[in-house]
Amino acid sequence: MAISTKPFHPLDVENNRRYKVTKKESPKIGWHKTEETGVHDWEGYIRVPEDGTYNFTIQIDDNGYLEINGEKVAELTGLHSSTSVSGSKELKKGFHYAKLHHENLAVPEEIAPYPNAEEFVPKMGNSELELWEIDAPKNLWNIANAQRLLECYNVADYPTMTTDDVWNYIGGWLNDSHVSGDANYINSCALRLSIALS
Repeated sequence: MAISTKPFHPLDVENNRRYKVTKKESPKIGWHKTEETGVHDWEGYIRVPEDGTYNFTIQIDDNGYLEINGEKVAELTGLHSSTSVSGSKELKKGFHYAKLHHENLAVPEEIAPYPNAEEFVPKMGNSELELWEIDAPKNLWNIANAQRLLECYNVADYPTMTTDDVWNYIGGWLNDSHVSGDANYINSCALRLSIALS
């Protein structure tokens, strides 16, 4: 198994016994007074239940950011008291790789000995953000092997298509069979195709 860092089409993870999906510790620092300063980082996957535009908020003291699929969605920089910032991103159903960063800075001398404080609360919509870890099977297929299998589905342009383009071309029946728990799926070409596309 290898920890992956890329977006997953839902077919690649949900209902697929070859992937291990585990909930991680909450990426949150509750508000409290502290004498400490320093940096905190988290990474993992967020789970998106349906295609759509999602709103994200981070409450921070002092600075930090939320990054999804390599793009910063919400960020605050500089020295300030607890402040929130929001952003939105259009996401496909599935698991998307996220990074969170928080940095608590020292209290300026001009307001010392006012106590320092720490806070970092990321949210997705109105709920606290959850992170997941995905252990993915190593893909032993090369592009030539994947192309041979995809030719069975009459997908001739796999190297120039996105994963979503391929799934759209094949049609919805494959997704329906997969998510319904069809036992025939477990040892089918569809399973190998899912791994090939990942």
